[in-house]
Amino acid sequence: MKTFRLQHIFCVIITILGVVVAQTNLAQNKISSEDRKLRKEADYYFGYKDYKAALVIYKKLVEGEYCSPEISYRTGKCILETVKDKKTASVYFEMAGEGEYKESYFHLAQWYHSQEEFNRAREYYKKYDKIKWKKRDHKVPMSHYLQACATAKNMTDNPVEVTIINMGESVNSEYSEYVPVISMDESSMIFTSRRPGSTGGNLDPYGLFYEDIYISKQENKRWSRPEPIGSNINTASHDASVGVSADGFTLITYKTNEEGTGGDLYWSSLDGETWEALSKFPVGINSAYFEPSASFSPDMKELYFSSNRPGGLGGLDIYHVKRLPNGDWGLPMNLGPMVNTILDDDAPFIHPDNTTLYFSSKGHETMGGYDIFRTSKRGNESWGEAQNLGYPINTTDDDAYFVLSADGTRGYLSSARTGGYGEEDLYVVHLTDDVGDLTIVKGTVSIVVNDTTTVPQGAVISVIDVATSRLQGIYRSNSSTGKYLIVIPPGRKYQMEVAVQGYVSVVRDWFFDDGTGFKIVNKSIELTSKINETQDDTK
Repeated sequence: MKTFRLQHIFCVIITILGVVVAQTNLAQNKISSEDRKLRKEADYYFGYKDYKAALVIYKKLVEGEYCSPEISYRTGKCILETVKDKKTASVYFEMAGEGEYKESYFHLAQWYHSQEEFNRAREYYKKYDKIKWKKRDHKVPMSHYLQACATAKNMTDNPVEVTIINMGESVNSEYSEYVPVISMDESSMIFTSRRPGSTGGNLDPYGLFYEDIYISKQENKRWSRPEPIGSNINTASHDASVGVSADGFTLITYKTNEEGTGGDLYWSSLDGETWEALSKFPVGINSAYFEPSASFSPDMKELYFSSNRPGGLGGLDIYHVKRLPNGDWGLPMNLGPMVNTILDDDAPFIHPDNTTLYFSSKGHETMGGYDIFRTSKRGNESWGEAQNLGYPINTTDDDAYFVLSADGTRGYLSSARTGGYGEEDLYVVHLTDDVGDLTIVKGTVSIVVNDTTTVPQGAVISVIDVATSRLQGIYRSNSSTGKYLIVIPPGRKYQMEVAVQGYVSVVRDWFFDDGTGFKIVNKSIELTSKINETQDDTK
């Protein structure tokens, strides 16, 4: 009986202590009326994807007396969407995960994946996979990410033989630099940056400088300090480099509309030392959807671009369009399942060999995020299997916007990898690849004024396939420097006609055997004979 009483008293004491602890916890988690208003306001901004405004309030709540796993998660989400600080965001996702806020599991998996902690990444991917599909924000099957973990582990264990070098503080800054594009002789590089001094000096809704385009010149293997490309291209809104023609004289840009709700692809030609006012690509290339990237073929008769328009395989797809004989563009064609996937495929770059296509993909067998791939033409309209460029060119984070020098020994890319000067930096990749048979004919065009004086001249250069009499391409030399760059395919005879108004054209024949590899032929052209008035009248 005494034993029973003691047990009863003990149970009562335990029950009372439990109630006291529960009441204490409720008091600690009880939200004040002021915090309730703040939460409601933050949730409103979050619902409309105004992550910058929501972040300010969520951080107050997290640092105050009231916090919850959901608020921790939303704080991390806002940090990812605004300042892109994955390390700081992961701290909040950890807090949310400890409170079993399940949406945080995916972000924790992504964080550990990016840090090459593949076992922990797999653990969180599997936990997230147990959530019912309809309740998940991320609908891609977790098997894709688990495969990416396996791919990343294999590639980091078996790196490719390359050397990757940061392009240095003369080019990079503590801000973002990305999308490098180069002329095929690597004399100039154009890229996008969000550094101070942007046109208009304004900040976007996330507190970042608007994108502007910069250009750097290479002399004696050193890149000059970048300069803004010019007021005809850079505006107070977003202006981003996208691609450049092989000769470096025609630039493709992406420009947002005045409302900031979308944008289109534009192009500009270099006239002497000045880039002309932008011209918009026509409907068919541009659409009501998103076209963020494009690349010219070396003869500028074809364009590769990405778009998320309806009718694709999923997300961003890469399309191909040909120029018609009258100069207009034809109908775009999707490159198909050898290149495109159900996820995003972007950033196409067609090499000067006009055969090898480099692009970035989330859907092929990646290490995580975007990886850089290459594929080659098989006939006119088909492509071979996409090949991952391997680690350390690719990493467990996003790797995109890769371009390759004409000789195939140097690649240029942008990356946020460890050890940079700021957010994203520009890097040069030294490779040992054999680009195959490719000949570049370069030089200057000038007119002879007298026996001792020549003047650089803008000329129209037509290249004709002698066997078929078909026009292979029309090129121009720079009106200030007279510089020209042309790719001559091997194994066929071509005739090059250089025309300057008022002068007798100069004709040169070119033939380069197959199997000769890569070469650069320097050939300056001088026009000496003027067309007399009789010839003009006859014409």
